[in-house]
Amino acid sequence: MINRFKACVIILKNYPKVILFLSSCALYLFFSCDLIFKGNSSLSSSSGDALKNYYTYMHHSVNDTSFWHFGGMAYPFGEHVVFTDAIPLLSGVLQQLPALHPYLIGLLHGLLFFSFVISPLILYDVFKLLGAKKYTGFWLSLSIALLNPQWIKIQHGHFALAFGSLIILTVRENLKWYLNPRWSTSFKNTALYFLLFFIHPYLGFGSALLGLCFTIGKTVTYRRVRFSLQGILFSVAPLCIFKIILYLTDTHANRPNLPYGNLVLIENLRSLIDPEFGIFKNWASFLPERTAHYEGHSYIGFAVLIWMCCVVFFSVRYKTYASLNPLVWPLSIAVCAFLAFSFGYPIYMLQSLHISVSPLMQFRANCRFAWYVYMCLPLLTFIFTKPLLDHFIKPRLYRILPLCFFAISLLEASAYFNFNATAFWKFPNVFKWEYLNAQEQRAVKLISKHPSQALMPLPVYAIGSERFDRLGTEASLYTSVVLGYHCNRPIISAWLARSSQTETAGWLELLNPYDKIHKSVSALGRDSIMLVLTPDSKLPQEKRLEQKIQPFYATPQFTLGQIHPDNLKLNTATECGCLIDTADVSHNIIYLPHAKNPPFTWSRLKGSFSFLKIPAQTLKSGTYILSLHWKSLDSSYKSVAANVLITQTLHASFKWAYFLPVNRLSGFYSDHYVFECEIYLNNAAEYECLIEGHGEVPFTIEHVLLRPINTCVKLKSSKGILLNGYLQ
Repeated sequence: MINRFKACVIILKNYPKVILFLSSCALYLFFSCDLIFKGNSSLSSSSGDALKNYYTYMHHSVNDTSFWHFGGMAYPFGEHVVFTDAIPLLSGVLQQLPALHPYLIGLLHGLLFFSFVISPLILYDVFKLLGAKKYTGFWLSLSIALLNPQWIKIQHGHFALAFGSLIILTVRENLKWYLNPRWSTSFKNTALYFLLFFIHPYLGFGSALLGLCFTIGKTVTYRRVRFSLQGILFSVAPLCIFKIILYLTDTHANRPNLPYGNLVLIENLRSLIDPEFGIFKNWASFLPERTAHYEGHSYIGFAVLIWMCCVVFFSVRYKTYASLNPLVWPLSIAVCAFLAFSFGYPIYMLQSLHISVSPLMQFRANCRFAWYVYMCLPLLTFIFTKPLLDHFIKPRLYRILPLCFFAISLLEASAYFNFNATAFWKFPNVFKWEYLNAQEQRAVKLISKHPSQALMPLPVYAIGSERFDRLGTEASLYTSVVLGYHCNRPIISAWLARSSQTETAGWLELLNPYDKIHKSVSALGRDSIMLVLTPDSKLPQEKRLEQKIQPFYATPQFTLGQIHPDNLKLNTATECGCLIDTADVSHNIIYLPHAKNPPFTWSRLKGSFSFLKIPAQTLKSGTYILSLHWKSLDSSYKSVAANVLITQTLHASFKWAYFLPVNRLSGFYSDHYVFECEIYLNNAAEYECLIEGHGEVPFTIEHVLLRPINTCVKLKSSKGILLNGYLQ
């Protein structure tokens, strides 16, 4: 027994990383067994970003033949793989390994699990570089890894951002270069950071920024040109090479240059120090409310907060000089830089100076950069702690403190891993045939038998252009993704990022039956389009298309039908039964082509603008279509950052009847867009239609038309013939 005990002690002393790896495996298996034991049979979620990211990864691995082109959505144009969240570095390799295709979901889950399991080992190396003893490094590395804020990205489906070891890996490689600068290390870091761009651009840019922080720190400390050149190589070259490759391989023009969210999805102090789980939940409730989103989630841990406070107190008391450690500079610069980015300060500053620096404006969720703070801040704190540990703390206390740190972190981790856990990992892997239900399997077989070039879900979803949004529904996303993957049919919808505005308008225009030219139809093949209808509310143009098809398979969840591309156009002889060429209230029609007041004149898109009032007893009760032409001088999301509001006053009772986003546009022309919506009017009520804007972008409207839903209105205007408000 004594010999066995001695053997264990020897192993612990000489092979701490083995014990650390086994401990990490045990903890992650205990807290997240679903990720491994249900690896290839379950999904973390079957909706939203999670389902979309599973699909892009699976489709690019199995159905695409090009590394650069993703053909699963935005048909007939497709998309560059970098803008799909398909983890190009992984899915591109898996294209060449068909033997692994039945196990792709399990492989993804296994790699994510492994990346978190090895993160304590990398942290251990980092603490070793900082001069920590084995015992201290063991407990600190395990503690920090347990609360890694990237873990929650697995549950929310942002898998490319959920490789938990990559950020600390870049920290370790920067430290190695800083302590022993060599050209070989610089080239190795350049290659590593370049590859990170093809996992996710946030990781690539974050690693480049971290490298720049270490380069500045090295230059300030040693003032040698050689060090500056080496650092610039691995902090600037990866970004430049990535941009050059993107320029050479990206054929999709007119991408948005300003994403929504760069001043919304930012970090704040409370979300950094106040958890939403565990026994310390809301301890800092006196601070302003945390952000309502989960894009960042960078809680640094209660143990780290206590540790920092103690270090500040005792450093002042004992007058220790950790600032003499050269690593203080790069880590301090990194913490400050990433904190500033995550809080959006550079963007605020540039906007106040009326300066636009495009590369700094490209990140929707700046709060994600706080993940680097989570990794760097404990390292910086340890540097200030080390003089205290070495000279002022007794050996017994020296051993107790890291263990206490681990105990607090473990206590919080138990709540962290179980936070909203019941909402995840209960969904079958619908990318495997055997997990489809009987109706889905039947639908796949029927679609495969019917020649078709693509699937079009109704309602469609168009997310990614930053300007023309169609949210679709969870049902339309799920059904189209599942059927599209198993039938290997591209989808005429998109849930992507930074999609070409021209191409988005192009495939959305397929829904516009009034467009006689229909340039997008020429990009289609001659086979029919398979329509997948779900029982959800639809926009007027989607309802018009729905009425054209003859279903051949129907279930309570979805209906299948087909349409030939030539039949997308409107047949006025058969589809306009009640055609009127005059607009007056006797026909229950209101038409306002122009007016001399805003919003019919160019105005700033800020505040509320009334454009139509309907007194009581003016129109018959019923369902109407309201349409208008929208013009803007801006090409960003700000140009349609507005809503159409409709108020109802009935017997002195006032209410907001409709709240309709303008970015759900229906017609796309060279100088205007068509906004269209379906509303119900009560003859006894008074209505007012308003536009509420949220920016300073110049805009105007014209050709406001209100007509009964089953009435077609053909009018002459200064632009030409308008049929139901659409230019012919």
